Amino acid sequence: MRKSKNSVLIIVEGEVTEPEIFRRTLKYFNENSTSDYYTFGTSVLKLFVEVKKITDDFKYVDDVDTKNILISLLKRKLNKARQKFSQKKIDVNKFASIEEDYNEKMELLERDFHEIFLVFDREPHVKSISCEKIEKIQQVFSNSTNNGLLLLSYPMVEAIKDISSKWIVKYFLDKVSLVNFDKNKYKRKRSRLENKNTGKPISRFNSWKMKEFYYVSYFNIRKTLFLGKTSKRKFYSDRFDIGVVLQNVLKKQNSLVIRKKSVYSLSTIPMILVIDYPENYKFIYKEFRKLQRDIKKSLKKGTKH
Repeated sequence: MRKSKNSVLIIVEGEVTEPEIFRRTLKYFNENSTSDYYTFGTSVLKLFVEVKKITDDFKYVDDVDTKNILISLLKRKLNKARQKFSQKKIDVNKFASIEEDYNEKMELLERDFHEIFLVFDREPHVKSISCEKIEKIQQVFSNSTNNGLLLLSYPMVEAIKDISSKWIVKYFLDKVSLVNFDKNKYKRKRSRLENKNTGKPISRFNSWKMKEFYYVSYFNIRKTLFLGKTSKRKFYSDRFDIGVVLQNVLKKQNSLVIRKKSVYSLSTIPMILVIDYPENYKFIYKEFRKLQRDIKKSLKKGTKH
Protein backbone atom coordinates (compact mmCIF):
# COMPACT_ATOMS: atom_id res chain seq x y z
CA MET A 1 0.00 0.00 0.00
CA ARG A 2 2.66 2.49 1.07
CA LYS A 3 5.94 1.83 -0.67
CA SER A 4 8.70 3.49 1.31
CA LYS A 5 9.89 2.17 4.61
CA ASN A 6 9.56 4.39 7.70
CA SER A 7 7.43 6.89 5.81
CA VAL A 8 4.36 7.12 8.03
CA LEU A 9 4.19 8.82 11.42
CA ILE A 10 1.40 7.61 13.67
CA ILE A 11 0.67 9.70 16.74
CA VAL A 12 -1.45 7.85 19.26
CA GLU A 13 -2.73 8.23 22.79
CA GLY A 14 -2.95 4.51 23.58
CA GLU A 15 0.31 2.72 24.27
CA VAL A 16 -0.73 -0.64 22.81
CA THR A 17 -4.12 -0.98 21.12
CA GLU A 18 -4.03 1.78 18.48
CA PRO A 19 -0.50 0.97 17.19
CA GLU A 20 -1.42 -2.72 17.07
CA ILE A 21 -4.54 -2.06 15.01
CA PHE A 22 -2.61 0.19 12.64
CA ARG A 23 0.20 -2.32 12.10
CA ARG A 24 -2.16 -5.20 11.46
CA THR A 25 -4.42 -3.16 9.20
CA LEU A 26 -1.51 -2.20 6.93
CA LYS A 27 0.05 -5.67 7.12
CA TYR A 28 -3.05 -7.45 5.84
CA PHE A 29 -3.06 -5.36 2.66
CA ASN A 30 0.66 -5.31 2.06
CA GLU A 31 2.94 -7.64 3.94
CA ASN A 32 5.97 -5.67 2.74
CA SER A 33 4.59 -2.38 4.01
CA THR A 34 6.18 -1.04 7.17
CA SER A 35 5.46 2.14 9.06
CA ASP A 36 7.18 3.89 11.91
CA TYR A 37 4.66 4.61 14.61
CA TYR A 38 5.36 6.95 17.46
CA THR A 39 3.49 6.53 20.71
CA PHE A 40 3.15 10.02 22.10
CA GLY A 41 1.65 10.52 25.54
CA THR A 42 -0.65 13.40 24.77
CA SER A 43 -4.32 14.10 24.25
CA VAL A 44 -6.66 15.96 21.92
CA LEU A 45 -6.97 18.67 24.55
CA LYS A 46 -3.21 19.26 24.66
CA LEU A 47 -3.11 19.47 20.88
CA PHE A 48 -5.90 22.02 21.00
CA VAL A 49 -3.92 24.16 23.45
CA GLU A 50 -0.75 23.99 21.34
CA VAL A 51 -2.49 24.80 18.06
CA LYS A 52 -4.34 27.71 19.69
CA LYS A 53 -0.98 29.24 20.61
CA ILE A 54 -0.03 29.21 16.91
CA THR A 55 -3.35 30.30 15.39
CA ASP A 56 -5.85 31.61 17.90
CA ASP A 57 -8.82 31.46 15.53
CA PHE A 58 -7.70 28.15 13.94
CA LYS A 59 -7.80 29.70 10.47
CA TYR A 60 -4.10 29.81 9.65
CA VAL A 61 -3.66 26.06 9.28
CA ASP A 62 -0.49 26.40 7.19
CA ASP A 63 1.30 27.88 10.21
CA VAL A 64 0.83 24.64 12.13
CA ASP A 65 3.77 22.23 12.08
CA THR A 66 2.75 19.00 13.79
CA LYS A 67 6.27 17.68 14.30
CA ASN A 68 7.41 20.98 15.86
CA ILE A 69 4.45 20.85 18.26
CA LEU A 70 5.45 17.36 19.39
CA ILE A 71 9.12 18.34 19.73
CA SER A 72 8.11 21.33 21.88
CA LEU A 73 6.03 19.09 24.14
CA LEU A 74 8.94 16.67 24.49
CA LYS A 75 11.38 19.47 25.36
CA ARG A 76 8.98 20.69 28.03
CA LYS A 77 8.75 17.20 29.50
CA LEU A 78 12.53 16.90 29.45
CA ASN A 79 12.90 20.24 31.26
CA LYS A 80 10.47 19.04 33.95
CA ALA A 81 12.52 15.87 34.35
CA ARG A 82 15.68 18.00 34.74
CA GLN A 83 13.99 20.03 37.46
CA LYS A 84 13.00 16.87 39.31
CA PHE A 85 16.56 15.58 39.01
CA SER A 86 18.02 18.86 40.32
CA GLN A 87 15.55 18.70 43.22
CA LYS A 88 16.63 15.08 43.84
CA LYS A 89 13.11 13.79 43.23
CA ILE A 90 14.47 11.24 40.73
CA ASP A 91 17.89 9.55 40.72
CA VAL A 92 20.55 9.83 38.04
CA ASN A 93 19.68 6.50 36.41
CA LYS A 94 16.01 7.42 36.07
CA PHE A 95 16.86 10.82 34.58
CA ALA A 96 19.40 9.30 32.16
CA SER A 97 16.74 6.86 30.95
CA ILE A 98 14.17 9.64 30.44
CA GLU A 99 16.69 11.87 28.67
CA GLU A 100 17.74 9.07 26.30
CA ASP A 101 14.13 8.18 25.52
CA TYR A 102 13.07 11.77 24.78
CA ASN A 103 16.16 12.50 22.69
CA GLU A 104 15.49 9.40 20.58
CA LYS A 105 11.92 10.54 20.01
CA MET A 106 13.02 14.05 19.05
CA GLU A 107 15.54 12.57 16.62
CA LEU A 108 12.75 10.48 15.09
CA LEU A 109 10.63 13.59 14.57
CA GLU A 110 13.42 15.20 12.54
CA ARG A 111 12.78 12.71 9.74
CA ASP A 112 10.68 13.39 6.66
CA PHE A 113 7.40 11.53 6.72
CA HIS A 114 5.18 10.90 3.74
CA GLU A 115 2.05 10.85 5.89
CA ILE A 116 1.03 11.71 9.44
CA PHE A 117 -1.93 10.19 11.26
CA LEU A 118 -3.27 11.17 14.68
CA VAL A 119 -5.33 8.44 16.31
CA PHE A 120 -7.39 9.38 19.34
CA ASP A 121 -10.56 8.50 21.18
CA ARG A 122 -13.40 10.97 20.94
CA GLU A 123 -14.51 10.78 24.54
CA PRO A 124 -17.53 13.10 24.67
CA HIS A 125 -18.13 12.11 28.28
CA VAL A 126 -14.94 14.04 29.14
CA LYS A 127 -16.23 17.56 29.78
CA SER A 128 -12.95 19.34 28.99
CA ILE A 129 -13.15 18.25 25.34
CA SER A 130 -16.07 20.27 24.04
CA CYS A 131 -17.74 19.71 20.67
CA GLU A 132 -16.43 23.07 19.48
CA LYS A 133 -12.82 22.26 20.40
CA ILE A 134 -12.77 18.86 18.73
CA GLU A 135 -14.31 20.26 15.53
CA LYS A 136 -11.57 22.90 15.32
CA ILE A 137 -8.90 20.24 15.79
CA GLN A 138 -10.46 18.05 13.10
CA GLN A 139 -10.34 21.01 10.69
CA VAL A 140 -6.63 21.55 11.36
CA PHE A 141 -5.70 17.88 11.02
CA SER A 142 -7.58 17.04 7.84
CA ASN A 143 -4.82 15.97 5.44
CA SER A 144 -2.37 13.13 6.06
CA THR A 145 0.29 14.63 3.79
CA ASN A 146 0.16 18.07 5.40
CA ASN A 147 -0.45 18.65 9.13
CA GLY A 148 -1.76 15.12 9.58
CA LEU A 149 -5.12 13.38 9.52
CA LEU A 150 -7.08 12.99 12.74
CA LEU A 151 -8.82 9.60 12.99
CA LEU A 152 -11.28 9.42 15.86
CA SER A 153 -12.99 6.49 17.53
CA TYR A 154 -16.44 7.03 19.05
CA PRO A 155 -16.45 6.85 22.01
CA MET A 156 -13.24 4.77 22.22
CA VAL A 157 -11.03 2.57 20.03
CA GLU A 158 -12.90 -0.52 21.24
CA ALA A 159 -15.81 0.71 19.09
CA ILE A 160 -14.01 -0.81 16.10
CA LYS A 161 -15.62 -4.14 17.00
CA ASP A 162 -18.80 -2.75 18.54
CA ILE A 163 -20.94 -4.37 15.87
CA SER A 164 -24.14 -5.45 17.56
CA SER A 165 -26.06 -6.32 14.41
CA LYS A 166 -25.29 -8.36 11.32
CA TRP A 167 -27.59 -6.08 9.32
CA ILE A 168 -25.67 -3.12 7.94
CA VAL A 169 -28.64 -0.70 7.98
CA LYS A 170 -29.35 -1.42 11.66
CA TYR A 171 -25.65 -1.08 12.45
CA PHE A 172 -25.71 2.44 10.99
CA LEU A 173 -28.03 3.43 13.84
CA ASP A 174 -26.25 1.62 16.69
CA LYS A 175 -25.41 4.08 19.47
CA VAL A 176 -23.59 4.21 22.79
CA SER A 177 -25.28 6.09 25.61
CA LEU A 178 -23.07 8.59 27.42
CA VAL A 179 -25.35 8.77 30.46
CA ASN A 180 -23.25 7.43 33.35
CA PHE A 181 -20.76 6.14 30.77
CA ASP A 182 -18.11 3.84 32.27
CA LYS A 183 -15.14 3.42 29.92
CA ASN A 184 -13.79 0.37 31.74
CA LYS A 185 -17.16 -1.34 31.56
CA TYR A 186 -17.37 -0.50 27.84
CA LYS A 187 -13.92 -2.03 27.25
CA ARG A 188 -14.89 -5.22 29.07
CA LYS A 189 -18.15 -5.50 27.17
CA ARG A 190 -16.50 -5.05 23.77
CA SER A 191 -13.84 -7.66 24.64
CA ARG A 192 -16.64 -10.24 24.84
CA LEU A 193 -18.48 -9.03 21.76
CA GLU A 194 -19.63 -11.68 19.33
CA ASN A 195 -19.41 -11.65 15.58
CA LYS A 196 -23.13 -11.66 14.79
CA ASN A 197 -22.54 -13.44 11.49
CA THR A 198 -20.65 -16.36 13.02
CA GLY A 199 -21.85 -16.38 16.62
CA LYS A 200 -18.22 -16.56 17.74
CA PRO A 201 -16.36 -13.95 19.82
CA ILE A 202 -14.30 -11.35 17.98
CA SER A 203 -10.87 -12.00 19.48
CA ARG A 204 -8.44 -9.53 20.97
CA PHE A 205 -6.84 -7.12 18.52
CA ASN A 206 -3.43 -8.80 18.69
CA SER A 207 -4.86 -12.17 17.58
CA TRP A 208 -7.20 -11.05 14.80
CA LYS A 209 -7.64 -13.46 11.94
CA MET A 210 -8.05 -12.26 8.37
CA LYS A 211 -11.82 -12.89 8.42
CA GLU A 212 -12.28 -10.76 11.53
CA PHE A 213 -10.22 -8.03 9.93
CA TYR A 214 -12.46 -7.90 6.84
CA TYR A 215 -15.55 -8.06 9.02
CA VAL A 216 -14.77 -5.04 11.20
CA SER A 217 -13.14 -3.03 8.39
CA TYR A 218 -16.16 -3.36 6.12
CA PHE A 219 -18.66 -2.30 8.77
CA ASN A 220 -16.63 0.66 10.04
CA ILE A 221 -15.80 1.98 6.56
CA ARG A 222 -19.43 1.70 5.46
CA LYS A 223 -20.63 3.52 8.57
CA THR A 224 -18.01 6.27 8.18
CA LEU A 225 -19.10 6.93 4.61
CA PHE A 226 -22.76 6.86 5.64
CA LEU A 227 -22.35 9.34 8.49
CA GLY A 228 -19.96 11.37 6.33
CA LYS A 229 -22.68 11.83 3.68
CA THR A 230 -20.62 10.21 0.97
CA SER A 231 -22.26 8.32 -1.90
CA LYS A 232 -20.50 5.52 -3.76
CA ARG A 233 -20.23 7.72 -6.86
CA LYS A 234 -18.55 10.51 -4.90
CA PHE A 235 -16.33 8.05 -3.03
CA TYR A 236 -14.84 6.71 -6.28
CA SER A 237 -14.52 10.15 -7.89
CA ASP A 238 -11.87 12.86 -7.74
CA ARG A 239 -14.24 14.85 -5.52
CA PHE A 240 -13.69 12.49 -2.57
CA ASP A 241 -12.07 14.38 0.31
CA ILE A 242 -11.40 12.33 3.44
CA GLY A 243 -10.95 15.49 5.51
CA VAL A 244 -14.46 16.70 4.63
CA VAL A 245 -15.92 13.22 5.25
CA LEU A 246 -14.42 13.01 8.74
CA GLN A 247 -15.57 16.55 9.55
CA ASN A 248 -19.11 15.58 8.51
CA VAL A 249 -18.94 12.50 10.72
CA LEU A 250 -17.80 14.57 13.68
CA LYS A 251 -20.56 17.15 13.21
CA LYS A 252 -23.13 14.34 13.07
CA GLN A 253 -21.69 12.81 16.22
CA ASN A 254 -21.56 16.12 18.09
CA SER A 255 -25.17 16.81 17.17
CA LEU A 256 -26.14 13.47 18.68
CA VAL A 257 -24.10 14.20 21.81
CA ILE A 258 -25.95 17.47 22.32
CA ARG A 259 -29.44 16.17 21.48
CA LYS A 260 -29.39 12.60 22.80
CA LYS A 261 -26.30 12.34 25.02
CA SER A 262 -25.02 9.46 22.92
CA VAL A 263 -22.74 8.72 19.95
CA TYR A 264 -22.86 6.34 17.02
CA SER A 265 -20.41 3.52 17.79
CA LEU A 266 -17.64 3.85 15.21
CA SER A 267 -13.91 3.76 14.59
CA THR A 268 -12.56 5.67 11.58
CA ILE A 269 -9.16 3.90 11.75
CA PRO A 270 -9.98 1.44 8.90
CA MET A 271 -10.33 4.45 6.59
CA ILE A 272 -6.54 4.39 6.17
CA LEU A 273 -7.12 1.51 3.76
CA VAL A 274 -9.18 3.56 1.32
CA ILE A 275 -7.84 7.12 1.61
CA ASP A 276 -5.36 6.69 -1.24
CA TYR A 277 -6.81 3.51 -2.71
CA PRO A 278 -10.64 3.49 -2.90
CA GLU A 279 -10.47 0.22 -4.86
CA ASN A 280 -9.42 -1.49 -1.61
CA TYR A 281 -12.99 -1.06 -0.43
CA LYS A 282 -14.26 -3.20 -3.30
CA PHE A 283 -11.81 -5.91 -2.28
CA ILE A 284 -12.89 -5.71 1.38
CA TYR A 285 -16.54 -5.91 0.38
CA LYS A 286 -15.83 -8.89 -1.90
CA GLU A 287 -14.07 -10.75 0.92
CA PHE A 288 -16.85 -9.86 3.33
CA ARG A 289 -19.50 -11.26 0.97
CA LYS A 290 -17.41 -14.38 0.51
CA LEU A 291 -17.29 -14.78 4.28
CA GLN A 292 -21.07 -14.47 4.49
CA ARG A 293 -21.55 -17.15 1.82
CA ASP A 294 -19.16 -19.52 3.59
CA ILE A 295 -21.05 -19.01 6.85
CA LYS A 296 -24.39 -19.78 5.20
CA LYS A 297 -22.97 -22.97 3.67
CA SER A 298 -21.57 -24.15 6.99
CA LEU A 299 -24.88 -23.42 8.74
CA LYS A 300 -26.79 -25.45 6.11
CA LYS A 301 -24.41 -28.36 6.54
CA GLY A 302 -24.88 -28.15 10.30
CA THR A 303 -28.67 -28.37 10.05
CA LYS A 304 -28.46 -31.49 7.88
CA HIS A 305 -26.53 -33.47 10.50
